[in-house]
Amino acid sequence: MKLKFYLFDISSTNEADTTYVELCGKLESGKKVVLRQQFQSYCYTSTEKVDKKKLEKALKDFSCDLKGFEGKVLGWKEEKKELFGKEGKYLKIITNHPQVPYHLRKTLSKRGLQFYESELSIRELFIRDTGITPMSLLEVDAEEIKEKTITDRLRVPVYNAKKIKEIKFTDEAEEEFLKDLTILGVDIETYNKERTIDMDKNPILMIALYGKKKGKVFEKVLTWKKFKTKHKYIEFLESEAVMLERFNELMHECDPDIFTGYFSDPFDLPYLRKRAAKFKLDLDFGIDKTGISSRVRPGASTTADIKGIMHIDTYKFIRNIFGKSWKIDSYSLDNVGEYLLGQKKDKVDISKLADDWDTNNNLDSYAKYNHKDTLLAFELCETLLPAMIEFTRILDLPMTTMIRHKFSRLVEAYLLKREHEFNVLHPNKPSEQEISRRMGVRVQGAFVYEPKPALYKDVVVFDFLSLYPSIIISHNLAGESLRLKKTAKAVKVPEHDLWFDTKEQAFIPAVLQDIIDRRVEIKKEIKSMKKKGEDTTLPDSRVYALKILVNSFYGYLGFYGARWYSKDSARAITAYARNYIKTVINDAEKEGFEVIYSDTDSVMIQLGKKTQKQAHDFVGNVNENLPGHMELEFEGFFPRALFVASKQGDKGAKKKYALLDGKGKVKVVGFETVRRNWSPLAKEAQKDFLDFIMKDKVEEGLTYLRKLIKNVKAKKVPVEKMLIKMQLTRPLDKYKSIGPHVAVAKRMEKEGYPISKGMLIEFVVEEGKGLIREKAKRLDELKNGKKGYDVEYYLNNQLIPAVSSILHVLGIDEDELFKESSQKGLGAFS
Repeated sequence: MKLKFYLFDISSTNEADTTYVELCGKLESGKKVVLRQQFQSYCYTSTEKVDKKKLEKALKDFSCDLKGFEGKVLGWKEEKKELFGKEGKYLKIITNHPQVPYHLRKTLSKRGLQFYESELSIRELFIRDTGITPMSLLEVDAEEIKEKTITDRLRVPVYNAKKIKEIKFTDEAEEEFLKDLTILGVDIETYNKERTIDMDKNPILMIALYGKKKGKVFEKVLTWKKFKTKHKYIEFLESEAVMLERFNELMHECDPDIFTGYFSDPFDLPYLRKRAAKFKLDLDFGIDKTGISSRVRPGASTTADIKGIMHIDTYKFIRNIFGKSWKIDSYSLDNVGEYLLGQKKDKVDISKLADDWDTNNNLDSYAKYNHKDTLLAFELCETLLPAMIEFTRILDLPMTTMIRHKFSRLVEAYLLKREHEFNVLHPNKPSEQEISRRMGVRVQGAFVYEPKPALYKDVVVFDFLSLYPSIIISHNLAGESLRLKKTAKAVKVPEHDLWFDTKEQAFIPAVLQDIIDRRVEIKKEIKSMKKKGEDTTLPDSRVYALKILVNSFYGYLGFYGARWYSKDSARAITAYARNYIKTVINDAEKEGFEVIYSDTDSVMIQLGKKTQKQAHDFVGNVNENLPGHMELEFEGFFPRALFVASKQGDKGAKKKYALLDGKGKVKVVGFETVRRNWSPLAKEAQKDFLDFIMKDKVEEGLTYLRKLIKNVKAKKVPVEKMLIKMQLTRPLDKYKSIGPHVAVAKRMEKEGYPISKGMLIEFVVEEGKGLIREKAKRLDELKNGKKGYDVEYYLNNQLIPAVSSILHVLGIDEDELFKESSQKGLGAFS
């Protein structure tokens, strides 16, 4: 029979000496099924300078014990492959189990043999060899399997997949596919009196579920202590064990395609699994009648999965991919929810939950809080799903794997996907010793044209479109094309004794070229769709995914853990970038433009007596002489631009400026408004003052600051505006110098709070004598005490420093801020 099948995930199983790949997903009817297909694992070894007869005998005789199962080599064949630009002969070794290549390498590498692709999973090999893409629509010639040993293991119909073909999605079909996906958000609240995560000791108090199935809302908050409530979604159970059993029932009832949470990989799912195990309960909502599998890899975070259900920890996707471009000071659910959805968490002091649970106090508020967290997790996943699917399809990675990857892994995944098309073998991962050596290598960065501190009028900004990727393609920069001396087809890199061969396009530049070409095509489609008034959500997601991928290649080439690492390619890229920027600056000055700033891939000029048309003409002339896809774009015209002095002196600060566009919107780069270690008081004062200055309202701006200073002195500004956030960049015992955030963290640790590297520590500086670290208090400590915030500290160290560099540009003394008060300056505060 022919089936149309949506592919979600891929796993494998072994029966006797045969490996089967199992494709998990659902039919067009919405029924979940599993497709099975036989597949053999394999790896490669070089045959050059090797006694082939001895090698073949070693392979024929090879055997390894895989927990009672004999792993062996089934056969081999010789193939020509390219490795780092050199073509050679390699033996493709076919095995009867996915773990055999690892044992082959471990055993035979002692004889001097080099193995390749031995660490790839059966899933990675299958996807690459077949070209089948996760989250795609497949047409399958299939036959239902009735064999009891197979059907008893799985709770969904199983089919033998004889032939599989991927079908192209139309945008309409894509939209229907997204609507039909059942997403379920889950969040738990736990008993945590000692403020430590102890899954063995501390019970789960509440489990919230929120989702939609065929347009119908599915919502519950399960708990095992009764209290008065008007919320119908709250369900009371007799005990934690009964609550977990009910959770299992609801998972079966909803049967989601996607299970989502926020920080659910290391917390919610492992916690649910641990507590169920404590009560000897079987969570069996996975399609293989199991529940949650969880693992901790050395040096990596915990991951949790459910067979047949895609587990999406949205926190990881946002942190790894999207959040890098967002102006938020942390990836907390509260911050992200407000930024992306315009919604915040409910206000509850969750640290009091254990005490309130014991006294049966305020539990309805905690249940509502739990429900809102789950709703936010669901809506974040739903909003970001088109982008996640695009990344999944571009990289040919299951979505559950993709969301856990950082930029370097995304690039590597894409290169692994494309290498077969170019008949390329990928290099092995570097050893720890090699990684250590690479970590000591430094690459000179971008050229910076330092600005003069001033307020400028009529500024035009030019940006190179995808400068680094364009340079890689245009100059064929990759490890395999590198030459250390001049050859007939090699071109010298500016500033370095490095040459890159341009005779044949290398693997990485060729792959990058394909991505950029595809991105250009989609952008044209979007332009056409917008003219017709059509929704561009899906193609916009594709463009964003491709943009992220394209812009990650430079970082990948210089990344110490990369397979295709090439420090000389990274050096060449920045050298060419500096050369192109300097050329544009020189040409602009020859044309009579005044260059005021340049950094990495952008140039800012002041028009003066020139017109915007002349600026556009200049850009056109530059582009005529640029190679390939390289293009200088006209980013925009800005009536005002402000550059302030650096802390070191009167030179302009790098990457710190404000631009006013034609619509009256101020773009801020590098100021305290986008830094987390400044209080909301300082950030808001600076942002508001900048708005006044950029719109030529200097006196109004000064009046605003004077009033704000009065309010701070009178303590009329809410204490929440004084909150400072600083991140722990190392374990507490590694700090030699104790800053205020470290002092607060040390106190928190003594009180039982779990403290770890990477945490954001929040504190307010309390009034009184002593060092700042001694006066740094948590917000709850300050509110429970008799003292307020330190006026002197917040004026001298937060508010005034936030605006002083702007005042300096305007030629205004800080004393002017105290003009209408009895205080003539800051001297009295020092």
